[in-house]
Amino acid sequence: MTAPSAVDTATPRSEGSRVFGQAAIVGVGRLGGAALQAVTFALVARLSGPAAFGSFAAVYGVVVVLQALFGFGLVQTIVSRRAAGRDRDPAERVVDDGIARVALRMSLCVTVAALMLTTVAALSLGMIFGVPAFVGVLVAWGLVDNYVESWLGLSLADGRVYENAIATIARRSVALLVVVVAVAESGNTALCAAVGLLAGSAIVLPLVIWRNKRHMPGALGLSWSVATYRSSRGFWINSLAVQLRNFDVAILAVTGASALAVGMYGAASRLVSPFRIIPTSFALVLMPHASRVGRSGARALLAPVLLVVALSSIVFASIAALSPFVIPMFLGDSYVDAVPCIQIICVGLVFASMASQFSSLLQGWGHTNLVATVAVISCAATFVGLGFVGGFGLGAVTAAVVLCIAFAVQALLLALFVGSIFKEGGVNA
Repeated sequence: MTAPSAVDTATPRSEGSRVFGQAAIVGVGRLGGAALQAVTFALVARLSGPAAFGSFAAVYGVVVVLQALFGFGLVQTIVSRRAAGRDRDPAERVVDDGIARVALRMSLCVTVAALMLTTVAALSLGMIFGVPAFVGVLVAWGLVDNYVESWLGLSLADGRVYENAIATIARRSVALLVVVVAVAESGNTALCAAVGLLAGSAIVLPLVIWRNKRHMPGALGLSWSVATYRSSRGFWINSLAVQLRNFDVAILAVTGASALAVGMYGAASRLVSPFRIIPTSFALVLMPHASRVGRSGARALLAPVLLVVALSSIVFASIAALSPFVIPMFLGDSYVDAVPCIQIICVGLVFASMASQFSSLLQGWGHTNLVATVAVISCAATFVGLGFVGGFGLGAVTAAVVLCIAFAVQALLLALFVGSIFKEGGVNA
């Protein structure tokens, strides 16, 4: 007679406690990393000037999208497969670990190939068109950082989330240190910031591999699997759709919105969005737990999900209430018109926090293509709505309403699918 697995013996309270505890550690790491990066970018902005920093910020935004493009959903595949296999019988565990192992090898394959292409392209474009050197360095950082995250996926799936938190803070600390040195030496701050980001990821990478390769023998190498790519496709499309939404301000601008409307909406969106780190940190930890317990343990995760949504709602409601006083104080009276945009976007981010949790649940239960389809619909609806706002000059407030509606529709669709799974049966405490 075999001993009961952790899934069988876990109570709803203990399962929820584990998720909350791990989410807190991940959240601290991500908050610390975000704070360090904010200081780094503030120094770059101050020393480079608005025009130069605008170029740096624009390239950084593009690189974040490229990270999703070249990630192929492999990080999420590693997390979900590794977590799902932890409490299964040996035969199933071998299959799941095998897919995670291949995904790690595929990640290195993509990283090496893309780095070679980036090096050639950066040198060519630099000589022919005078493209700044920091562009190629930033792209290289994005690729190396993706590979770091692939190995950290093992830590996350195994519950060693403190490694994720330490790695996040360490990478951002190195970047800040390099920029501080550049300030002292009066160097090219944009290039130094890019070099710092790359150095942080490059320094942390061997340490992360050393910590994790013993848990996944044979994962350090090059290979490609069409079957693994297909299993990752849902994660990949979802990641792309989520990151492409960062082009919302650009869509508003290119479709003819006034500079004032773009500025007010952009300020509101970028100021409030970082607070999504609270629900997204929880969602990051939730997915491997959902993979591990499956639908049979779904109710054990539902209570903490609802609690996180409630806490996020309180945070966003507080931001909305304080914005009329805080915005003029810190940004000046010229940003007063951004206040109603912030308040509307805060309502939308409550729905976004719901969507994050429901997406993680569904992905953990194997419905990756469904989540990807909903994300694409939501992203497309956002762009169409913002294009309509820009084309007809409807203003920043209307643009904020469009974003809010898109988040609400996404959350509603995902909630309907989660509810239908509960109604199907096979879901118990």
